[in-house]
Amino acid sequence: MRVPTPTPSEWGKTRRLVLERLDTSEWCCPDWYDLVERGPHGFDHSSGGSVPPDTVVVVVADEAVALADALNVEPENLYAWDREYYLVLRVREVLDAELWRTLPWGEWGPGNVVHVWDKFHGFDCFRGQFPARRSLSHGGEWLHLERLVNRDYPPARLPERSDPPSPSDLLAAVRENDLARVEALLSQGVDPRDLGPPDGVRCLELGVSVARSSSPLWESIESASPAVTEALVRAGAGANAQSAGALPPLHVAVIARRPEHARVLLALGADPYARHGEKSALELAEAIDPGLAAIVRERC
Repeated sequence: MRVPTPTPSEWGKTRRLVLERLDTSEWCCPDWYDLVERGPHGFDHSSGGSVPPDTVVVVVADEAVALADALNVEPENLYAWDREYYLVLRVREVLDAELWRTLPWGEWGPGNVVHVWDKFHGFDCFRGQFPARRSLSHGGEWLHLERLVNRDYPPARLPERSDPPSPSDLLAAVRENDLARVEALLSQGVDPRDLGPPDGVRCLELGVSVARSSSPLWESIESASPAVTEALVRAGAGANAQSAGALPPLHVAVIARRPEHARVLLALGADPYARHGEKSALELAEAIDPGLAAIVRERC
């Protein structure tokens, strides 16, 4: 359908997002600032620096293909001590199904996030052209970002299709101490081992952030419940798992003074005599906390 003039009142304040195909056959989008208005604190990359319209009309060759929401979100970076500033595009309604299927977004529909602009780093990503298994700049894949967006801005319709879960979803669930979600992700085959950041954490590639721990097991010992730690170890995270230069899990439990986590690790095979640097976990416990040392000694 042609874009109606004037647009229907129920659309509210609208902006057009005109998609164009380049000579390379790739599609390109307008810049994020072409879709928003100046915010109350000026015009910048922060959420307060821009006001999205009520409705984005996706246009191809003067045809209205879909209606969408433009939403400001600031996801915490999963693999760096940082926060990202995004404008995301979420489908609200497909108006021309045939033309929609020709777009990179064609396999997704209402409730799905299909485009992201990283306003600080100055790039944007098409869902469909940007591989599902390559992370976005906040460290999570499309599914993780979509879950955050739909939690903060509930859509009129829940998405019917999405991508498979990934290690970044597991890491986020551990940080949220969400045992039910951790168990659900593990049951779906998400690998609990310390795999490090996925390929394509672009904020790290650009060198603007400080890397943070990326191990679900390490994070569970630091900030989640012992039940989360147990679920990860039983799913294959490894009670003695240790990446290059990192502390073994039992050392982490001792240093963090997490006695119940230490009990779980020891019950599932953690070695109290395993050394990191000059000290075993037992020696470290004896130097830090007599109560913890007694717990570790029970398994010796």
